[in-house]
Amino acid sequence: MGSPNIDLDEISKLCQSLNLDEVEMTSSAYSENKDKLDLCLVGKIIGNKLANRDGLESAMENISKIPGNFKIEQISSNNIFLFEFRHKEDRLRVLAGGP
Repeated sequence: MGSPNIDLDEISKLCQSLNLDEVEMTSSAYSENKDKLDLCLVGKIIGNKLANRDGLESAMENISKIPGNFKIEQISSNNIFLFEFRHKEDRLRVLAGGP
């Protein structure tokens, strides 16, 4: 199976359009939840269709090899999700791009 053609201009345009402004958190909420937030990542799924949370969770389990050690919560109708890991090491591994 060959790799898909990647249009770098299109990727650049998509990256410029990313906007997490609708996801807000006050500084007091951050302070109260810092330990939990250290286990989380926020991600946006780029595409023409709305992402399915269950399908995304299943795909992430297969890719990340961290079955059952994270949960996904949709935090916006614009394909923005919160990924919460049970272990900080798992979060760091995914953040670094590892399996």
